[in-house]
Amino acid sequence: MFRKGEKIKKNMLMAFSKIISSIEKNLFQKKYVLVFLLPIAYLLSSCSENNQGEINAGSKSFTSSQKQAKEITWMAPWYDEGNKELMMRDVRRHYEFLNQDIKLRQLFTNELYPDELWWAAVSPDIIRMIENDDWPYDVLICEKGHYRVIANQLNDPDWSKKYFVDFKEEDWFIDAHREGILDSKSILSTYGGIIPGPLLEGTIYILYVSTVVEEKLGIQVKRLNMDFTDFLEYARVVYKYNQTHSDKIGFFSTQDGSAVSRLFKHLTLTAYGKEEFSSNAESYEALAKVYAAFEELSKFNPLERYVDYGDMNTDALQRILNEEDYLFNMEATWIYNIWESSNPEGLKKMKPCELPSFEGKSPTHYEGDFQTIFAVPKRGKNVEEAKKLIRYLSSGDIGEQWINITKCPTGLKTRISFTDFGKEEFDVFFRHLQGKYGTNFSETNLYILLWGKSPDYTYEEPSFNADFMHQDILNGKISAKRALERVKQKYR
Repeated sequence: MFRKGEKIKKNMLMAFSKIISSIEKNLFQKKYVLVFLLPIAYLLSSCSENNQGEINAGSKSFTSSQKQAKEITWMAPWYDEGNKELMMRDVRRHYEFLNQDIKLRQLFTNELYPDELWWAAVSPDIIRMIENDDWPYDVLICEKGHYRVIANQLNDPDWSKKYFVDFKEEDWFIDAHREGILDSKSILSTYGGIIPGPLLEGTIYILYVSTVVEEKLGIQVKRLNMDFTDFLEYARVVYKYNQTHSDKIGFFSTQDGSAVSRLFKHLTLTAYGKEEFSSNAESYEALAKVYAAFEELSKFNPLERYVDYGDMNTDALQRILNEEDYLFNMEATWIYNIWESSNPEGLKKMKPCELPSFEGKSPTHYEGDFQTIFAVPKRGKNVEEAKKLIRYLSSGDIGEQWINITKCPTGLKTRISFTDFGKEEFDVFFRHLQGKYGTNFSETNLYILLWGKSPDYTYEEPSFNADFMHQDILNGKISAKRALERVKQKYR
């Protein structure tokens, strides 16, 4: 029988846990809540300090003072990414509160790899863990690109099956996700045939338009259903402005190094109009249309840059918001929280736009994806406890927190839609996308779509590695006709 003090403590903890759950959705808008709650949590956790001793439970007994929390080491993401970092820190506090026998040692990737790009450092680190059979993290970070890199280095496409726990057969894990999403061939192929963690993170690529630049140019960009003719006209207006003004404006920022590739892919998907390979002839026809469009766009110097970034690395460059220097900035929706933290006033001047399509057409899928970034090593020190943390990270409450703070979709089941943001411009924009594309958001491999096979070489992003020469066309280095001829020679 529990002592009276311990029973009171248990009841108070349960009640306090319910209070926390009920305010989670507002936690990031009302940060003062934590200031109020944390001292209470401290008092609750120590309320039975003077009642330590033997606690009888049925025929068994143990000494409460001897019970120590087990430490679980968690490699955590999103350091210095505004509210996403706060979300991860709050997850740790809340999880420890609900599981007082667990101590989460939360190590952020940027802290683990302070002198290098953390994304590039993770793959060789995991390879070292495999080679040495030494797993210092119970839950680690392994993004989709890392799987390809590691598979190439180990020359083993199925490496993840050997070393990571596969959750896709767990009933609770299936129930936690939106119907059908775990059956996606592209998702399974990304992770070597397994699902190593919750598909919490959804990303969509959009054009952010600067209202400051719109005002300078005297135009209003079409936010929804923009076709390529509209896009071309905006480029012409920017070009004409730069001929007569000293304060030059860039048309299309390439701070995201994949921006041109993604624009090219979206237009190719629009021209192709199919989800799977059909014939080389139709593939070349679609490419010819996009090449001609890019050649027309090249007349207006769309990639001209008037901002000096020096020798800034790609990761740092992508995080800078130049709300007055470009008309368009193509980024993934995850950039929202970074800009919200680093330049909140500038973010207010950026509005979401749909990627342009050819008139009267739209692709079968919109550029985006769902991914898991967490994995549990099979030979880790605390596998069962790590699985328990993954189950918590797969909950609807975590999915709803993600939607509320990131303005991004999630693969988890939730009570709310990712269109329910309460931010008018984003609300209207994402409602439109969901109505137009449903849940069809994916990063199509353009090489496989157009030629029905994988490239004969390995690379972390084969879709981008295939040399479509799109950037050379926009820079006026090659004609559309010559680009198509070279593609026909190289890819058959």
